[in-house]
Amino acid sequence: SGATVRWTDFETTANARGQYALSVAPEANYEVIAWADGHGRAVRSYQEFAPGGSARCDFVLTEEVRVWGRVRDEAGQPVAGARVVALGCRDLETTTAADGTYELRTIPRRAGETTRIHAEREGLCDALVDVEMPESGDMEMDLVLSAGARVRGHVQDDAGAPGVRVAAKQRGDYLGASAGTDGAGRFTVVGLPAGSVELEVYGGGFVRSWTPVGPAPTGNVEITVVRAGRIRGRVVDAATGSAVTGFTVRLITPVLEEGDRMIGGFTSDWREPGRIFDAPDGRWDTGRERL
Repeated sequence: SGATVRWTDFETTANARGQYALSVAPEANYEVIAWADGHGRAVRSYQEFAPGGSARCDFVLTEEVRVWGRVRDEAGQPVAGARVVALGCRDLETTTAADGTYELRTIPRRAGETTRIHAEREGLCDALVDVEMPESGDMEMDLVLSAGARVRGHVQDDAGAPGVRVAAKQRGDYLGASAGTDGAGRFTVVGLPAGSVELEVYGGGFVRSWTPVGPAPTGNVEITVVRAGRIRGRVVDAATGSAVTGFTVRLITPVLEEGDRMIGGFTSDWREPGRIFDAPDGRWDTGRERL
């Protein structure tokens, strides 16, 4: 009893018998998370719901592992305000105190399996550490954020220099390092870790793109982006053919086959809660969204 169950921004508390109920929008896939004091988080992904229907989603919560420690810089000084995340544990993150200390709770105890701990702060190189979950007890894990490397580059499209964001990824995980382009399309991303990284470029009206960058790049990284497509339409009543107003449009991320990769995307509020349109003629469009 007392476990918290969450879907997006909606959550509820299980009763004394461990039962819960959540009302969700139909015709979509979801990721439902459950956790409780002293227990690790459990995730059930992409439960499908039909309009007017329901689905049962049971959880078994295991014992938690508490991971705690201190975040320092290369000089051994504490780093305050760093974000520390347990990747794969959904919404499990904290911020370091003035003395650099942090604590992560509700990490599920899966003995022998690893959980990746990610620490970041703007201007410093991220720390990524794979921690093997113990059979018992908690874990102390100190992390070091170094000054890191930097990458300079230039982004352009067929019309000149777009205003976009450039974010760095490594081993599939987003790093805290990112930057916006200036009026000439130039950018500088600082605080990069050693090794190869991937630069993800995104912005309203442009297709999201990824560019691999090797260790210690020399010169500017040149990136060309493509202007995004646009979806528009009209919503009408099936019986009368008259325009419907005050409706919500949601975009759903497609299920990809193994080896496939999305070449575009959309901002999260298109997925949930969606965009509301109230044009009297029932028309809507995605505007400058990067589809």
